[in-house]
Amino acid sequence: MVKGLQEAAKTEGAACAIIAPKISGVKLSDDKMYPVDEKIGAGPAVVFDAVAVIPSKAGAELLKADGASKDFVADAFAHCKFIAYNEDAMPLFKAVSIDGDLDGGCIKLAKAEDAKAFIKACGKLRFWEREPKVNKR
Repeated sequence: MVKGLQEAAKTEGAACAIIAPKISGVKLSDDKMYPVDEKIGAGPAVVFDAVAVIPSKAGAELLKADGASKDFVADAFAHCKFIAYNEDAMPLFKAVSIDGDLDGGCIKLAKAEDAKAFIKACGKLRFWEREPKVNKR
């Protein structure tokens, strides 16, 4: 999924940064450590045009208890950013009370090829249709 997002971003001329709770890297599904560009508390969602939340099931359980991770996701949603996610991200979304509010700006990634649709959607920069819902919170 990570590589699919990176390839789709590169094809569209977009940059892709990997953000994680620890700067030491993240373990991908193939058990290889992957370097990160930013520690989540140092790279807030506001500085990115869009975000992808694609943890493992175990990773999501850790993230849902991490204040910086919860702030990152909640801020991305509140700022009407496009958000790609996988099914395993749902506990984190529930922890910030957006699990019932997923909308057309939240794009589920089930396979690496889904990243292309997400990156294309990001061309609009924001999912402004979410703004009235966010303002009612």
